[in-house]
Amino acid sequence: MRKVGYVPFGLWALPGLVLGLQVSTIGVLLIPVGLAATLLLVKFTRVWPEVLGLFEGVALICFLVTVLNAGYWTCPPSGEVVTRTQSSVTYESCGSLNPWPWLIIGTVSAVGGAVAYAAAARRRPPLDGDAQVRL
Repeated sequence: MRKVGYVPFGLWALPGLVLGLQVSTIGVLLIPVGLAATLLLVKFTRVWPEVLGLFEGVALICFLVTVLNAGYWTCPPSGEVVTRTQSSVTYESCGSLNPWPWLIIGTVSAVGGAVAYAAAARRRPPLDGDAQVRL
């Protein structure tokens, strides 16, 4: 019996997380975890439209990058910020990833995946030969 519904849709976010982490160096190390999760989900859940949960996992990575770079400010041409007081001079490096593109992509991915799943799940009739359990 293949499971259908929002729980399997949410479980597809795990391979989506691994897919989203491919932008970092740790992502390559997690490929076996993503492949194992994908094989288990293909075996025990209906693939379409629950596979749209991949977008939710990618969105979580985008939101994580947004939060980690929330203190972003644009660098001046010199590449560092100099703070001068009467008694000290402080040099700070500036810049990191601009969080706005990551926030926009994460929001579009999260909302788009959820809306696409809701629309596709409503239109998809159950298959006669494939028993399904709604979660």
